[in-house]
Parts: sequence; C-alpha cells; structure tokens
Amino acid sequence: MNEWFVAQWNRLRKRVDQLVIVALAVLLGVTAFLWWLEQQVPLPPRPTVQQPVVPTPSLLQEFVVKGDAFVQPKDLRRNPELRGLLDFNMFDARSAAVQRETRDRLDRQFEKANEAFLKNDLATAKRICQDIIKEMPSHRKAYALQKTISELERKQQETITP
Repeated sequence: MNEWFVAQWNRLRKRVDQLVIVALAVLLGVTAFLWWLEQQVPLPPRPTVQQPVVPTPSLLQEFVVKGDAFVQPKDLRRNPELRGLLDFNMFDARSAAVQRETRDRLDRQFEKANEAFLKNDLATAKRICQDIIKEMPSHRKAYALQKTISELERKQQETITP
C-alpha cells in the first residue's frame, strides 16, 4: 500500500504544472459562467425617490456677534480681488477661455507698461499697471512693476527736496 502512495505522489509531482494550468482554466471558466449568469438576470427597476426642493434665498441676512453688537458681514462680490475668483467656474470651458483671454490681454498690456518703463516713461507705465491691477488684482508682475515705479518716484522726490 505504501508503494502505491509513493508512485501516485511521484506521478503527481511530475504533472503539477499541467494540473495548475487545468485548475486556472477551470477557475476562468467558472468566473465567465457566473458573469454570464449575472448578465442574464433582469434587475427590477429601482424606485425613484424625489427629494423635496427647499428654496433657500440667496440673500439671507447673516449677522455675526462681535462684542455686544451684531455686525453684518461684508459682501464678498464687492471685493475686486475675490470677484474674479467667485465668477470663475472651472467646469465651464467658456469661463476658462475667458479667463485665459483676459490673462493674455493683460500680459500684453504689461509688456507695453514694461516698454514704457524701460523708455523712462514712468507715468504711462504706472497708469497701465494700475489699469491691470484694477482688472486683475492677482497680476504679480504688474504689482512688482508698480512697486518699483513708486520706489523710483519716492527716491526722485527725496533727491529733489533736500
């Protein structure tokens, strides 16, 4: 009896690679069959539950308590730095295109301001920078140029008045 088990074990060890391949093929077949069965069973329609729409007024007056007084918060849309951010919709391609066109146009204006600065026409360069900052407060190059112009004007005033 012991010899028979040894013979079976040796035969099994010689064909282990074939057995693994057959087991994987059977597993793949069973998986494909179960997927096919799942696709054949029609699912009942799901009941649609509609959530009641609760209108919320967009201009609710919210008050913040500071000390003993109620203070009405400031309107964010009046802040020019946040207006562009609040109006921008990242999921709307037109909004992104408008933002890109505005940025390109303001960059061209900045180049004009930079050329005027290099020609020592500080008044024109400063006016163009102020226009750029008024439209897009986050334009860092315009801020930097305007700061440089202001410093130059301050130094000129110091040299003129002893």
